[in-house]
Amino acid sequence: MVAQWSVATTHDPTTVDSIAREMLKINPEVTYGDFIACDRFDRMKEVEGIHCPTLILCGADDRLTPPKYSQYLHERIPGSRLVVILGAGHGVMLEKHREFGDAIATFLTSL
Repeated sequence: MVAQWSVATTHDPTTVDSIAREMLKINPEVTYGDFIACDRFDRMKEVEGIHCPTLILCGADDRLTPPKYSQYLHERIPGSRLVVILGAGHGVMLEKHREFGDAIATFLTSL
């Protein structure tokens, strides 16, 4: 299920299979610990203290960390740049690697 939710619903099923195979190589206790850490990590109220160039990049179809969280960060980090990549989910760097790389390159050349 996590593998399915990691990509946009319109993405190639082989990507889901690849993610699932890789996840199955990880000790379940490690995966569980990762999810617990993610659930408990909350610095939402502290992001306004970030005062450096910041690129916030997400997939429009991210079901694990919905774009509303990226929008929240963008609204609270002064001068941040938000890039939402269409047709991508949580695995945006796998699904839309060219767009992902282009967004990073554009951001870096703007510094």
